[in-house]
Amino acid sequence: MPVRRESDKLSTTWPMKLDVLLNMLEVLPLHPAEALAVQEVCDRYYRRFPPAAGLRPESLRTNIRRYLQSMRDDRLVAVVEADHARSEPGYYIRAASIPSHFMNSKVALGLLWSRRLLAPLVPALADAEPAQLADAASLSESERILLRRVRIVPDGVGRLDAAIHPGHLRSAADALQSGHMIELRYDSRSGGPQVHRLSVLGLAAKDGTIYLVGTTGMEAPPRHYALHRVRGIELLKERADLRPDFDIDDYVSQHHQFSHKLEAGSAAIRLELLVHRDALFHFIERPLMGQDPIDEAALSVDGDWVPVTATVPDTVQLAPFLWSHAGWVRVQGPPTIRKRVSEGLRAAALLYSADPV
Repeated sequence: MPVRRESDKLSTTWPMKLDVLLNMLEVLPLHPAEALAVQEVCDRYYRRFPPAAGLRPESLRTNIRRYLQSMRDDRLVAVVEADHARSEPGYYIRAASIPSHFMNSKVALGLLWSRRLLAPLVPALADAEPAQLADAASLSESERILLRRVRIVPDGVGRLDAAIHPGHLRSAADALQSGHMIELRYDSRSGGPQVHRLSVLGLAAKDGTIYLVGTTGMEAPPRHYALHRVRGIELLKERADLRPDFDIDDYVSQHHQFSHKLEAGSAAIRLELLVHRDALFHFIERPLMGQDPIDEAALSVDGDWVPVTATVPDTVQLAPFLWSHAGWVRVQGPPTIRKRVSEGLRAAALLYSADPV
């Protein structure tokens, strides 16, 4: 680590200069039992960061006393008072105060909102509590209004998050960070209990659950596993194949945000729809990923139906998405999708055919 040197002529302007503060944070201990007296801090500081030539020892001690007093005023250091066990006070870092000292209000709010957005991943994140950081960052009244009144709400119909064992998520994150393999006991949706020895390549949260992306060997392609189906994770001693060139964003994109294809090797399809004007806003406000621009001229033509076309993967969620629009979306092509949607809607209609209208 490069040595940071304070300026030759020490500033008398307070608050303390940033380079001096960073130097002090390197020198001071973190635990009360290791607290240092002023002379011990002075010796350690100037051994690590040599002073300008000509400064007298008493001047160096005066500088250190000023630094410590400034840090004490900002609640960055705590003091162990002199008693029968020690002849003079000792100083150590108040570790919990360091993050908030460097925290401004906008960053604190961003951390807090990010933590809420990433709620399913919280057990795998660091222990620092963003709400405390936001509180310690001296938010303005207008920012406190944002803190109290702005919320991030997941999309959906009110389904609860999948039940994921916090220890399994923590173990997956530990494996990812430490570079060790895991043994994964997994309940496959179709194949029953399985055991996999995996190198963990990444984690991704989606729609109330979390996926572990891993690979079984040097030549094996990565796969993703839903953590709510995991029955156990054991961290192994073997080093993982970390694949430095692995790009999790590219993997998620290539796997269509974890929307599984009906057939693994199938090509994208050309989806052709007629969408009723009353439902068209769904495709304007949140277009399909491969959707063509909607013809503005079509919106001014008399009639209730507007063409919408898109190039999309044939995933297991495609037909249910189209079913959800029922009588407001008509599939024109391809024939396989039209047939699948038609059969699903007919089956649903039969379930309610005996109900009085």
